Amino acid sequence: MKNLLRGAMTAGVIAAGGSALAADGDVARGATLVDGTGGCGACHTPRAADGTTAADASAPTYLAGAAMFDGSYAISLRADADGLLNWTEQDIVDTLRTARNAHSAVLGPAMAGVVVNTTQAMPDEDLHAIAAYLKSLAPSDQSTASYTPDSATHDAFADGSITGRGAEMYQDSCSACHMTTGLGATDVFPAMAGNPTILAPEPHLVVVAILQGSQLPPTATRPAIMGMPGFAWRYSDAEVAELVTFLRSSWGNDAPAIDADYVKAIRDQLTEDLEADAPDGGELAGEYDPRNPL
Repeated sequence: MKNLLRGAMTAGVIAAGGSALAADGDVARGATLVDGTGGCGACHTPRAADGTTAADASAPTYLAGAAMFDGSYAISLRADADGLLNWTEQDIVDTLRTARNAHSAVLGPAMAGVVVNTTQAMPDEDLHAIAAYLKSLAPSDQSTASYTPDSATHDAFADGSITGRGAEMYQDSCSACHMTTGLGATDVFPAMAGNPTILAPEPHLVVVAILQGSQLPPTATRPAIMGMPGFAWRYSDAEVAELVTFLRSSWGNDAPAIDADYVKAIRDQLTEDLEADAPDGGELAGEYDPRNPL
């Protein structure tokens, strides 16, 4: 009996050790895929004045989030509130495979292109290795946001005590999909609560989505095309700023406010881009309005 017990214990130790080694192997393989083949740092790591980025996780800024050349912001891939702190490994795998997970979704053409053209076709073991590596990274010292789940916003919507123009716009234009809970609908509409893109130092992509709308790319395993309309025609720069500030300060989100000038700069750029893309090269009437046919 003692021999059987000793054998079982030994087998358990070997199995546990094997599991630990396998986990370490996943992290190491994930590091190779992220640091090398995947080139994730090219977007998600801040650039120095000479244009270079940190090469690996030995630098605290590596994958800590970065502003892009077009004004958008690639979120932190580290354990930050405006990064992957509240994501599981499976959330990361699902995002790389389908452009969405249970509570979030890809926003912006850059990452959508990565999923559609590259990661959705990668083997499961590679995606799990990437996820294991990213979840092994410590928080950065770059984050300006925090998230602690709080039902006060939902409670105020429920009892009618909610106030402010931002809350009013959210109720009118956002809550049917993203819910007054801020939790969205699982695998369909992204949550606002704890959403890294909402909490990012530069909520550029959030403003763009509100102004011109957004569409999730179809993938092989999730072919349905989900989208939201734009509201450039409906809301002023000041109103969009109030709405985004509301998103960044509700349901336990805590990120700095933005102002009308921030929104105006983005709206002006969208209008300029739209006019540049016009078939006749001429100017379009009025400011950016997604309802205007080209």
